[in-house]
Amino acid sequence: NLTNKDRTEHTTIYKRNSDDKGIVISAADTELSAAEGYLYNDKDIISDGNVSLIAKEGLENYSHNIYAVDNITLHATDGNVVNSSALESYKGDVKIVADSGSVVNLSGGDIVALGGDVVLEANGDTKDATGNVRTVIVDGKTYQYGSVVNYGDIIAINANAQGDDKAAKGEINLKSA
Repeated sequence: NLTNKDRTEHTTIYKRNSDDKGIVISAADTELSAAEGYLYNDKDIISDGNVSLIAKEGLENYSHNIYAVDNITLHATDGNVVNSSALESYKGDVKIVADSGSVVNLSGGDIVALGGDVVLEANGDTKDATGNVRTVIVDGKTYQYGSVVNYGDIIAINANAQGDDKAAKGEINLKSA
């Protein structure tokens, strides 16, 4: 589902040609969600608000950049989040969260938060019921379940801070189970 919530502005999917999957250009908040199942993003997204990709059973964002004025969130409630694309926020935070899975930010997954923080967080049981270590395979490499793996560049600058907040710097937080 592609939703544009709480605003009167519209969302446009622009296609350069008939084979192009398109670019989502939104003058408002943009949310792509899979309440049941897996979410694979196949579009570049440009938003004047927040961008949220939310999936129950895992999320992949391969080679499709996301640019937002406000926050960017990639969130899987049960499954892994894999990203290999630029995520750039002008005023907000960038968060990649797997409630029960791993976060794998591959090469090319450069993350920039000009006005906020960057959080990569993975949670969940690292061992199965028999005590064996759980693993996940991404692009032919094996990682421990519940881990945060980053191969991209991460930049967090609080460039938009004003007044007493001006000394504050953006933070980068990597959290794993």
